[in-house]
Amino acid sequence: MNKASLETGKHLSGRRHLLQRWGAILLSVLVLVLLLWIPLPDVLDSSGALVPLSQDGRTTMAILALCLVLWTTEAIPFAIAPA
Repeated sequence: MNKASLETGKHLSGRRHLLQRWGAILLSVLVLVLLLWIPLPDVLDSSGALVPLSQDGRTTMAILALCLVLWTTEAIPFAIAPA
């Protein structure tokens, strides 16, 4: 195997990794938008009554889902996540 073919393989694997990373970021943004946009069913409170989820609750759930997708796909390294 010559040096040129090894460098081409490294270039392709780097490009593939970059595409996978951007795909995961795009997926996480799509999940965020969908959770903010789709109608959600009411939730049960402690007394058993149905109450609608507030806009703050929907936003919190959508941001949590975005973070979970980014962290599980490792699109954003764990070292910079807490910053």
